[in-house]
Amino acid sequence: MGRSRDLADGTLAELNVDSNTLAVDATNDRVGIGTSSPSNKLHVSGSGNSTPAYFYTPSGQCAIRVETAGNDKAVTEYYTGGNGNWRIGPGITTAGAFEFNSVTAGATRMLIDSSGRVTMPYQPMAVARVSSDVQGSSDLLLFDTTDINIGSHYNTSLKRFTAPVAGRYYIAVEVQFHSGATQIYTGIKVNKNGGQVCDAYTNQYASNAHARITVNRVFELSANDYLEVRVAGSAGTYPTVQGGGGNRTAFTCFLLS
Repeated sequence: MGRSRDLADGTLAELNVDSNTLAVDATNDRVGIGTSSPSNKLHVSGSGNSTPAYFYTPSGQCAIRVETAGNDKAVTEYYTGGNGNWRIGPGITTAGAFEFNSVTAGATRMLIDSSGRVTMPYQPMAVARVSSDVQGSSDLLLFDTTDINIGSHYNTSLKRFTAPVAGRYYIAVEVQFHSGATQIYTGIKVNKNGGQVCDAYTNQYASNAHARITVNRVFELSANDYLEVRVAGSAGTYPTVQGGGGNRTAFTCFLLS
């Protein structure tokens, strides 16, 4: 059980119980449980898929409290090897805020400020628009300019938004048309994975007139599902899709939950 003893005053200098079940490093003033070489004041080490520490109270509240003196940051840190290193606590990068911070990525993934407002700066979102007038056709409608594209999930080459993770996604499509000839109808179609899932149309309108169509929906998407927009026209004729100033034709999609 005992490994060494201070012969000057008879006090125990180092201790190892049951092959590293409990060890005291008197040189560095550290205690190890499951290790004979503690790297911190208290170092608890397990093996395999074991739970190295378990905190339980039969009633009331069970908590681990991390506290520092003065204005230092008090955080709980989780190290998961190749999957990254996380810190959870107040004031990691922003005073007065509670944060979920990825140390590996060097970024705050979620922040709750002192007023209770929640921000998630890496939440998938795309806001794109048509920058100039284009002739409508049966082809996919390209929103060629992205004003916001968090995660680069709207692809201007493929003309689609691809869901990076499974969840509920909000989509808003606004298209403004102009036609020099009388149209029986015109509209837009939203496709999911190449198949139509919703559409919207206008009735007949006169020549040299404008029409505006809007679609707002929430879709349940799996990871790698994609959304696209097509123009619909009557009798094979298509009006002009108006772009340019005023964001007349735009596409918005973001992850809700």
